[in-house]
Amino acid sequence: MSAVRTACLVEDNLAGEPRVFPKGQYEAMVSFRVLHTDRVPDPDTGEWKDGRTSAVTVEFRGARAERLARLIGERPDVFFRGRAVVAWGAVAAPSAYLDQDGRASADIVLAGMRIVPDQLMNERRTAR
Repeated sequence: MSAVRTACLVEDNLAGEPRVFPKGQYEAMVSFRVLHTDRVPDPDTGEWKDGRTSAVTVEFRGARAERLARLIGERPDVFFRGRAVVAWGAVAAPSAYLDQDGRASADIVLAGMRIVPDQLMNERRTAR
């Protein structure tokens, strides 16, 4: 009998610089915020326009976080704000908080397994 692992995939742009929390009192953690904006056709003009934007936080912990932190330190050109990435992981408990107006809100969080730059998208952008 074999085990099946389910993972979710998120792809698009990093909303900011990766947040690195080195190992100390708690285990190491690296956090990425990925934004995706749907592109939808305008029914009146037929032109493509921006639709709904979704945000997902991808968190890496422990040894994975330590490896990513080392990579980010050695190669700051790999993960930075606006960079297209593909990340996958397991759905984790949402991050619940009160927003600036005091309303309850929550973010989707993935317990990261892997994150890589989207080379094709990044090359297209460079060519423009």
